[in-house]
This record gives sequence, structure tokens and C-alpha cells, in this order.
Amino acid sequence: MVINKAGASANIAAAYVASAKPDGYTLLFGDLTLATNPSLMRDMPLNPLKDFKAVASVGVAPLVLVVNPAVPANTLPELIAYAHANPDKLNNGTAGYGNLTHLAGEVLKRDESIKIQQIPYNGSGPMLTDLIGGQVSMGITGLSSTLGNIKDGRVRALAITGPRRSSLLPDVPTFSEALGKPMPELSLGSWWGVFASADTPDDIIQKLNTAINAALHSPGLDERLASTMNIEIDTGTPKYMDDRLKSESSTWAKVIRQAGIQAK
Repeated sequence: MVINKAGASANIAAAYVASAKPDGYTLLFGDLTLATNPSLMRDMPLNPLKDFKAVASVGVAPLVLVVNPAVPANTLPELIAYAHANPDKLNNGTAGYGNLTHLAGEVLKRDESIKIQQIPYNGSGPMLTDLIGGQVSMGITGLSSTLGNIKDGRVRALAITGPRRSSLLPDVPTFSEALGKPMPELSLGSWWGVFASADTPDDIIQKLNTAINAALHSPGLDERLASTMNIEIDTGTPKYMDDRLKSESSTWAKVIRQAGIQAK
């Protein structure tokens, strides 16, 4: 049974699972907010690194940097050159304050020493509407949400996050490829995993991990997720997911601090 507990940037659901009976029957389907919320929120009801045990990694998906066709840049280096020559002229529409679409823009600003005004929206839909309409210059958003706009020429794709190119956009380089240097913060993109309360016994965690990995490798599931949601199945041990949460928590805490993003 799935219980949707929306609100507080996923903290309501997270707190519910963290305080649940540690028997393996109440699990959290978590994402990057587990790594970023502690640095973005003053009143966190929990500590994800202490209050959960990682059960399994589920999947990853890239983000894509797209620009309005009126922006005179066909590559990421050309966009950066334009930003240097035209300070403060570019603005980056994001799907919300402090989420990955915002933080990825901060990484680009920091590493390339460019000025881009961040404009937060309430979700990627309104942001893409204004991007297509020319109210904002660029956006870093989920590939699945804007693939149709890219193919129809309403926006132009310049780079994607992740360690490799997407089969859906084979001509679009990764950020590291486009810039000719490692961009470690942009080497993953969005991710999802399963977590249990911290006191859940290790033998239960392992049984759940084995069952989830088997389900994710069901015939045809990888193709369905890739074609409909651009999600790449990404399985591993509980430690694999735990290491990701620790690494991403450290990475994005540093980006948030360097960008001067204030906790809400």
C-alpha cells in the first residue's frame, strides 16, 4: 500500500517513516531532498543520516540545460561566453527554491564565474511555459518533462547532467564533456531510493534489498521506465545507497553554503 504524505518538502513523509515501527513494513521512497533539506531548512524534524537506514537504490535520471531559441548560443561554452560578455542579462528559471534545478545553476555560476539571475517557479511546468515564451533565458530541468519541447524546437538543449549521454539525446554532451573538465556535482542528477527507520534490523534490510533489486530487474521494466520517464534503473547494496546519501549531503551542503542560500 502506498501512503502519500505530501508537504514540507517531503519532510512530513520522512518524519512519519523515521518514527515508524522498525519492522520493515513502513518504508520511505526518498530522493535528493533527503540530502539537501538539512541545509535548506531551519527546523528539520529529523536527521536523514542518523534516522534512516538505506535499503536500496532505485534509479537515476538526468537534468538537461535548455535555452530559449532567441539566446545566441548553440553550445554550453557559447552560453558561458555570452554570459561573460553580457553580465546579468541571462536568467535561469528553476522548479523551486533550493531544489536541484536551482543548485545546478549555482554550480554553473560558481565554476564559470558568471552572473545568472535565479528565478524560482512553483514547479517545472510554469517555468517551461515562461522559458518557451521568452520570459526567462534558460532552465535546468528534468529531461522527461521537456523532451518534446526540445524535439519540436521550442527550446534548445545544450548539456545534460550525468556520467554519460542520454540515448534520447545522443548529440547533447554531458556538462563535463561540454566544458572539457570534471563537473562532479553534475555527474548524477536526480535519484531515488528506499529507506527504513534507523533501528530496522540488518537482516530485514537485506531481505528488502534483495526483493527490491529483483523487482527492478523484472523483464521490460527498464525499457518502460526509460521510455516513459527517462529513469535509468540503478540497483545496488544498502551500502551503495547509504554512500550516495552521505556523499550528496556533503556535496550539496557545500554548494548551498558557497551560494549563500538562506535556510527557510
